[in-house]
Amino acid sequence: MSYPETNPLLFLERIRKAQERVPVLPGLISWFRIVLAPLAVLLLFDGRYGTLFLLVVAAALSDYADGFVARKLKKTSYPGKIIDFLADKFFISIMLVMLERTDAINSISSMITAWYHIGVLAATAVLSWSVRLPVVAVPTSEKLVIVTSYAFIIVTCGALAFPMKAVFASLARLLTVITPVSVVFGVVAYVRISRRVLSRFLT
Repeated sequence: MSYPETNPLLFLERIRKAQERVPVLPGLISWFRIVLAPLAVLLLFDGRYGTLFLLVVAAALSDYADGFVARKLKKTSYPGKIIDFLADKFFISIMLVMLERTDAINSISSMITAWYHIGVLAATAVLSWSVRLPVVAVPTSEKLVIVTSYAFIIVTCGALAFPMKAVFASLARLLTVITPVSVVFGVVAYVRISRRVLSRFLT
């Protein structure tokens, strides 16, 4: 998200106007991930790993699909970005925590990544509450964290579903390192955005 306005009041006014245009179909695709999260948890604890693997792949694909559909229908909007952002954070955080609780995933890497997503969500909630408007920023590094997080979850569930397929275990070990590294880039990006926003609101 960019910040072209030098006047904070104009920036907030743009958000208010954007809230009037909520895209239906892309929004439903984003909500699909939110609905899938509790179902994924049930499948995980029920030991139905094959179905779980297909479900998390579908969730990851829906993250691409909502944006693709919005662009094709020319229905991109700020509210749509908010729903997409919340759906990603909700699904990824729950899956990482639940996979860690079942000892299916590296505890340190999964918790670092999960707490990053929870922390970003909490900071966004505080910021939105302070200005009384939903505010979401998605820098490029944040997108990288989302992609690696989904990949981490997918290969972990793949290792559970197909224990004889060594490729999933190998990829999981690789993403055990890559995902926390992407989190570092995400944190740096948000620190930069925070400094930029504060400098504009305080000057």
